[in-house]
Amino acid sequence: MHECFGTAVGLAVDVSVENGRPRIHRATAAIDLGLAVNPLTIESQVQGGLAFGLIQLMAKGAITFKDGQVEQRNFHDFTPAYMKDAPVTVDAHIVPSTEAPTGCGEPPVPVIAPAVANALFRLTGKRYRSLPIVSLCRNNRRTRLMSAMTVVRRRAATSESQTVYSACSWL
Repeated sequence: MHECFGTAVGLAVDVSVENGRPRIHRATAAIDLGLAVNPLTIESQVQGGLAFGLIQLMAKGAITFKDGQVEQRNFHDFTPAYMKDAPVTVDAHIVPSTEAPTGCGEPPVPVIAPAVANALFRLTGKRYRSLPIVSLCRNNRRTRLMSAMTVVRRRAATSESQTVYSACSWL
């Protein structure tokens, strides 16, 4: 859960490892931002915030520092997230409220990285304690087995909720 600008956001993700990279199948966010003036805009802001937050996970996407200075000078040194990195499905659940409206643009950004790291821990057994996540232990037998099982489960599942491992983010 993350809270800022008077808004609280919680996130659960379903992930697998494909070709040594995390694959986010579903992101389910709950957002409490007071009175939802325009629910469609809120849903769009959640989707965009989660996509932008993915950059923290990527080896060349994270903003890095050296001797107290930002190493990237402009977007030519910065790799954005690609569509293949984005969650296949994003569900945004707005908590009903009559409180005064609060912000919804930035609160979803920081929740995706810890949610993915926690889900990867549950999947692989390896705890990721720093960002970006640059290696996913491609040679780990348990990782390969669990990834293969995920594909089998996805094909055999009768509902999307039975497909892959998930974990919640807690900041």
